[in-house]
Amino acid sequence: FCGSHVVFGRRARFRSVKNVVAEIQHVIDKMGYRGFNFHDDTFCLNRQRVMQLCEEFTKLDIVWRCLSRVDTIDEKMLEAMQKAGCKELILGVESGSQKILNRLQKGTTVEQNLRAMKLTKKAGIQLKVGIIVGSPSETWQTVEDTKKLLKECPPDFWNVSTFTPFPGSAVWKYPEKYGLKIL
Repeated sequence: FCGSHVVFGRRARFRSVKNVVAEIQHVIDKMGYRGFNFHDDTFCLNRQRVMQLCEEFTKLDIVWRCLSRVDTIDEKMLEAMQKAGCKELILGVESGSQKILNRLQKGTTVEQNLRAMKLTKKAGIQLKVGIIVGSPSETWQTVEDTKKLLKECPPDFWNVSTFTPFPGSAVWKYPEKYGLKIL
């Protein structure tokens, strides 16, 4: 599970809105592309920046998609994103079990997952969720909890990944604490 802090550190760094817009304009002018994928798991972390980007994206008349944590979005932001051409939001839900979210130290709740999923759909943005199976302490009941969440607010798409303890993650550093042995 997530070891991105090992590669990127724990502090988020953002390119300026002006810089991002200039690069998009360059791609439009030189290549004619009008669709963009922001593969940045902190895209929605800075609300003010997202709102500024949306204002500029509206002027560019582009379509785009991005990733987000469930605890960084709100209804107003999602409405602005949709009006600015956001066609898909990928949420890192991971599990519908609070036990698993806590075990992964995700820092979110099942309620936040459900709220973010519903708000995304309400805003008219295609919803894709990331799910992890096989996490430490996973049981058939926790899998059923995830299935229940997905039935309560069905995403348009989902990506199911097998739990993998990446170097630098807590599970990699302390596998015995999670009942695992790294081979």
